[in-house]
Amino acid sequence: MKTIKTEKMEKQNNEHADHVHKVHVERKKHSLKTNPWIVSTLVLAFLVLLLIFGSVFNITGKGISADKAGENILSFATAQGLDASISNVKEEGNFYLVSLSIDGSDVPVYVTKDGKYFTSSLIPLEEGKENTNTNTNTNSNTNPNTNVQKDIPKSDKPKVELFVMTHCPYGTQSEKGIIPTVEALGSKVDFKVRFVHYFMHGDKEEKETYNQVCIREEQNAKFLPYLECFLASTGSEDDAKKCLDTVKIDKTKLNTCISSGKGKEYYEVDKKLSNDYGVQGSPTLVINGVQANSVRDSSSYLKTICGAFNNAPTTECSKQLSSASPGPGFGTASSPSSGGSAQPEPPKDLVKSDKPVAEAFIFSYCPYGLQFEKAMFDTYDLLKNKVDFKIVAIGAMHGEYEKQETLRQISIEQLYGTDKLFSYLKEFNVNTELGACRGEEACSSKYLPEIYKKLSIDKTKVDNYMKSNAEEIYSEQVARSSKLGISGSPTFVVNGAKVDVARSAESIKQAVCGAFKTAPSECSKTLSSALPGPGFGTASSPASSGSAPSAGGGCGA
Repeated sequence: MKTIKTEKMEKQNNEHADHVHKVHVERKKHSLKTNPWIVSTLVLAFLVLLLIFGSVFNITGKGISADKAGENILSFATAQGLDASISNVKEEGNFYLVSLSIDGSDVPVYVTKDGKYFTSSLIPLEEGKENTNTNTNTNSNTNPNTNVQKDIPKSDKPKVELFVMTHCPYGTQSEKGIIPTVEALGSKVDFKVRFVHYFMHGDKEEKETYNQVCIREEQNAKFLPYLECFLASTGSEDDAKKCLDTVKIDKTKLNTCISSGKGKEYYEVDKKLSNDYGVQGSPTLVINGVQANSVRDSSSYLKTICGAFNNAPTTECSKQLSSASPGPGFGTASSPSSGGSAQPEPPKDLVKSDKPVAEAFIFSYCPYGLQFEKAMFDTYDLLKNKVDFKIVAIGAMHGEYEKQETLRQISIEQLYGTDKLFSYLKEFNVNTELGACRGEEACSSKYLPEIYKKLSIDKTKVDNYMKSNAEEIYSEQVARSSKLGISGSPTFVVNGAKVDVARSAESIKQAVCGAFKTAPSECSKTLSSALPGPGFGTASSPASSGSAPSAGGGCGA
């Protein structure tokens, strides 16, 4: 019987194959000329079906000779304008393996024996099955997140490389899934997003690749914040520019990196590694130099990576991350068939009251929690005297710095009231420099004093409260979140009921106003239907429409 994880991995393989098929069918000759590698990856999705039915029913069609198979694939390549020749042809199982020489490089192409179909690689049917190997590491008996393939070597600090194309929908899906894992593991791993040795999505992908390698190598502290913004957008060039502004990338430095050819040099390193590792698709996960299989959700990535430690760090590897796969492509939606828990349906009979209680359960550094809070600001200003608004802690998925920030926010509210907390959040949530500090004292000390001064907040009082009373309140809030079954940020609760809303001021206002016994006149005011951008900064979500019914992506389960 297939497990849920097996079905998810098989679905990932099928979706990726279908994507490869669609892209190649629609390609132009120019793209084939500039990207010869892709000539070898055409109809994989159909070929998988052909393999299955051909094996079971022995439907192989009329066979052709090896020489004829070579001639067929060569004719196809030259018809696309490629300067190609045949290096070698040999029989391999139910296929002919044709070595096609293009620009001095041999490209392996498997051709069916009827000469009608070809693909760049064969995927063993056993690969998709869930790994049942047990980890011999002593921590594996106590830590649930240490299952990994046997052939992945262990190390004290695993080297994790995710190879993608910037515009491959399943590459972006994997990036969205692995970022929370990397943030949870922090400095315990050596992580890099790298790029495969070919482009399949046109000039925009090549240009964006150089953008990202330059940011990764020369402005690394801002790379993941930029990537989170870019992944939440539509992926257009305009959106990429907006994300550069949102994260406050040094554009002079970036432009110099690209114009000087440095970006291409950085990419050449990735390209060589991609070839050396035998990468043939996006995404490909490589751990300690070995390709690894994982379902593309944060929880699965954590289990896979934690299994590559000599001694897995208990705190980081015991974290509970989301088991819902992000949606393929750009945007913040979850994959509808990811196997994760679905968001609750809006309650049909929301309990009404004279003064509704509206609670936002948030991880203080979750980009989608920040997005929700920014959407909540106008609703709060409109109804703060009529509604009891609360920000409630779920925990600290992103590490100790997130917990410290949550303690700070609790302290500000307890010392100065909810209105002061929202004033602080309005400053904190848009400050990209402070967000990029990720709690590092030397960095955050440059920005927090300015906010404290502007809002008349006593730093000493806040620091003292964080070290004393705040911890108890934090623990109470986390315990309450757990009791309610809340582990995802953001989760919106009105009068004790979970409510699924779009992350716009108008949608939040409507949800809250629907909880009044008698709605006040303020509820007739129309607020913005635009969704703020995820993460720190002031930009709106480029791909958003406030009418979207879904809550979109999130942090945690």
